[in-house]
Amino acid sequence: MKAASMQNPEWSVTRGKLKESFSKLTDEAIESMKNDLSRLAGKLQSAYGYGKEKAEAEYQKFKVMLSETLDSTPKMAIVPNHRGTSKDGASNPMRPDQREVRSSGHASNK
Repeated sequence: MKAASMQNPEWSVTRGKLKESFSKLTDEAIESMKNDLSRLAGKLQSAYGYGKEKAEAEYQKFKVMLSETLDSTPKMAIVPNHRGTSKDGASNPMRPDQREVRSSGHASNK
């Protein structure tokens, strides 16, 4: 996992996996790693009394598990609503073939 800040959905998954894997870590300790997961080894040394090598091995094992989890997690898609805009408000114009179908449908009702 890169030291760079994770996006919110990724951080939610990461936070949950940290709590699940390392129940002795406090919420404060977990939140302090939001922008730098490499702090996990030090947090494990403090919370579990691990030596440096054991803490580093646990950190590496967690990174692999997290990477596999994030790779298999479905990504959220922006789904257009009924007004032709996406849920985030971005414009989502119809393709030309869709416009033709709709306009020809209206023309036949006249």
